[in-house]
Amino acid sequence: MAFDISSELAAFRHLMGIVPRERYSVRRVCDDAFVIAPTGFGAAKVAGKQIGATFLAVVHGNEWAGLGALNSVLEHIVSGNIQIRFPVAFALGNPTAALQNKRFMERDLNRCFDREAAKLAEEKRADELESILSETAWLLDLHQTREISPHAFFIFPHTTRGFAFARAIAPHHPVVTHWGDPFSAEGRCSDEFVNAKGGVGLTLELGRNSFDPYHMAVGVDAVLWTLRVVGELSGTEPVVPLKRALRSTGDIFTWAAVMPWPAEGTAVLDPGWTNFRAVQKGQRLGMLNDKNGATEIIAPESGYILFPKYPDPVKDAGLPRPTEIGRIMKKIAPSELPDA
Repeated sequence: MAFDISSELAAFRHLMGIVPRERYSVRRVCDDAFVIAPTGFGAAKVAGKQIGATFLAVVHGNEWAGLGALNSVLEHIVSGNIQIRFPVAFALGNPTAALQNKRFMERDLNRCFDREAAKLAEEKRADELESILSETAWLLDLHQTREISPHAFFIFPHTTRGFAFARAIAPHHPVVTHWGDPFSAEGRCSDEFVNAKGGVGLTLELGRNSFDPYHMAVGVDAVLWTLRVVGELSGTEPVVPLKRALRSTGDIFTWAAVMPWPAEGTAVLDPGWTNFRAVQKGQRLGMLNDKNGATEIIAPESGYILFPKYPDPVKDAGLPRPTEIGRIMKKIAPSELPDA
């Protein structure tokens, strides 16, 4: 089956328009952002929030598989195969950038939350989405990576509740987590914003950006398990032992080093650096070219590469310079996670 972004965006809007009104109320919060609540749910809250679960997609406009996953879930809701037991939000982050297959138009949306003033397009969009995220008990934000990833993985700021939630949803996925400093000095991400408002925020990277059917299936699985787990936590679903949560096999990683983009010149990574590829301290990663000439980029630590940057001169034309060359992760044990 062929997928294209225009058709998937149209499908999302169409499906929201045909959600059965005899079973659900549908509230449009802003463009491409809706809250579906079962009829008669009333003013009850889930974990102190008005929205039990929120599902985000295309926060980065060139990461499309999350949209395909949400559309698949919405098709089942419309057909009655899935019953929503509590208020659930479905939202698209940056459909304007998605139509142009760009990560963003003016500024990375996933660095725009909780800003004092909104001037750029993505900052204004973040303000619109914050009305949903601030009232979200559990967030699942579906993303994809720019470079090849061998598997899906969670990435989120560590909290004890967040880690337990990730393990309940998909215990086999690796977890990349961090604490202390924010993910980026550029601004707050969606999961960080939800955590700051008293909810639990997770981001799930499905794989390299595309409409890959497997990536969409991974997204559907995560959404369905989120609905199940939140249902149990909120008391709207019967509690059934989640046996697969006892088979946690996904490795845990955190940062060993963050490699900043040079203030001057250009970093050019050698071909072939992909997510989770092993690297040794002192190994050459690429070349730095600046006014002083060319020097090697050397790995400052041993571990595993994450988010290597290969800027595209066409797609990234006119956008700000990257802030990082990439990151190196280290594998840790559960006992090394902070108790918070």
